[in-house]
Amino acid sequence: GIFDNATNENIELYGDEESYIICINNDNNQIWIWTKNKLDKKIMLEIITNKQTIFKSNIQYKIICKKELYEILKEQLQAKFENYFEQNFLICNKLYKPTSCLGYFDTATNADKEIIAKYWYNAHLEMNGVIPISLQTSKKITEELIKNNSVYVWKNENNKIVSIGFYITKNNQAKIMGIYTHPEERKNNYAKNLVYNLTNLILKKEYIPTLYTDRNYFPSNKIYTSIGFIISGNLISFTYLNK
Repeated sequence: GIFDNATNENIELYGDEESYIICINNDNNQIWIWTKNKLDKKIMLEIITNKQTIFKSNIQYKIICKKELYEILKEQLQAKFENYFEQNFLICNKLYKPTSCLGYFDTATNADKEIIAKYWYNAHLEMNGVIPISLQTSKKITEELIKNNSVYVWKNENNKIVSIGFYITKNNQAKIMGIYTHPEERKNNYAKNLVYNLTNLILKKEYIPTLYTDRNYFPSNKIYTSIGFIISGNLISFTYLNK
């Protein structure tokens, strides 16, 4: 899927398309490194040796890769990495119904966009490993997602939105994102029931549900694994300043 943006002049791609692919987004200085399982350390060492090809001087990059590659980079670059963050990658093939709660699952509409935008703005402030966004940016994203019928909510018995989430599709997968429950409404099983219904909808459309979580945040991992998600792998994100 990374080749979808290959025509963007600010995207740089390196790799042999078999054992590794490196995607550099110069718009936000993010680098994604995909590697096959059982990583060939020699191949990556060759790339790192010529690091000036990838890392421009005096720019701080956010790098996302597998943990074994992180260890190689840390050893070979001999640099100080900051903002270390681990995330789990989960998939779901079979669902388990959670404990029910008051309220109902619903598709978001334009009437809901203001509250949803505020929720996502707050979510970006709360979550580890996530870059905060402005409220205006959140509103633009919300409008586009609602237009595509990708946003779903859980409303309580008073028709108040208490939990939100959305998903995006690529090939045969659907990635669940943006799950957020208002702080005053937590511990009521709202998020669990929202994700259950959203995942069930995705499965009925014959997509494979996937999502990422903060590996060290037990509550969210528990929500997802309790309804049938399994941990398939993990990724590391960190920042690196090339001097």
